[in-house]
Amino acid sequence: MAPADLVAASRASSFVPERQGSFSAGLAAYRQPEQQLRLGNLQQGLAYAAQLDTALQQMKSELTRALVGSQDASESALQSRRGSVQQLWQQRSVASAGQLDGQLNGVSEGEVARQHFRIRGLDVAALSQTGSETLRLALPGHPRPLSMQFDGQGLQAHLRSLQRALAPTPLRLEAQDGELGFSVPEAQWPTVRDGLSLRGDGKRFPSGQMVRAVLEAQAQALTPQTWQLDTIEGQRLALAQLLKAQQQLRSSQSTLALDLASASEVAVEGRTPEATAQIEQFASGFAAIAERSALDYRQLSELVPAVIGLRRSQVQQLLSAAGSMRG
Repeated sequence: MAPADLVAASRASSFVPERQGSFSAGLAAYRQPEQQLRLGNLQQGLAYAAQLDTALQQMKSELTRALVGSQDASESALQSRRGSVQQLWQQRSVASAGQLDGQLNGVSEGEVARQHFRIRGLDVAALSQTGSETLRLALPGHPRPLSMQFDGQGLQAHLRSLQRALAPTPLRLEAQDGELGFSVPEAQWPTVRDGLSLRGDGKRFPSGQMVRAVLEAQAQALTPQTWQLDTIEGQRLALAQLLKAQQQLRSSQSTLALDLASASEVAVEGRTPEATAQIEQFASGFAAIAERSALDYRQLSELVPAVIGLRRSQVQQLLSAAGSMRG
């Protein structure tokens, strides 16, 4: 089966998040919460990408010095740089606001970073076999196993059965180098990896009790924990992985920057002249007050925690009570 066919077959099972209701739709573009969140996430993603790029560049410099036998090279410096890269990589999901996946690809708007994997035995070869069989997949968090019928009518029919069964789940059917692949949101990967089970009728898949599925995860773009930096060969392998990752990272940085520019343009275009004037008036007024030293930030820092959670009605009651006492 061609990769394009697998991609087309997987689209029907893609999960599309529901958009927010009419509240957001009634707001100007620049005031919509999802628009502000999108801008913030893109900015955070770019900031993380820049930080990771710097760490990779520093690691590359240390590896280069070590490989050319520079007197400035030291094992402790290599280990320190590797530790910095590893720490940043472990923080990727949160620190990038979900804008970069494990292959350092930018995540499209409305999507989440996903972990790609294969299920051993559930592949193109198995689905191309003749003969009918029922496959049951037990997915953690689902009350009952997913059931799909393979009626022996060929690969395309079996793919359709598989994607129908997966449609209401976070699992997505995808193509990986022309082979059958799957993906799941990264946050759900540990649960799926440790809990996905299957059972068949003994033809393509084992019968009897549910058995743990063997999942083969797609390798991440960076695996600093595996770098063997005490040998020349290990340093070369680490440098090769690092250069490839840096190239992909910079490509994704460009994509994120374009997305941010586009999202910012939408936000600006959504402002009416009246709204722009109000924003400018508020900003200039706030700056003027600050210049007159009317803002005591120490007092504000003590006051704000005390009033958080107070409702307007409570404040009015307190003011009314104070007025009565003065009377």
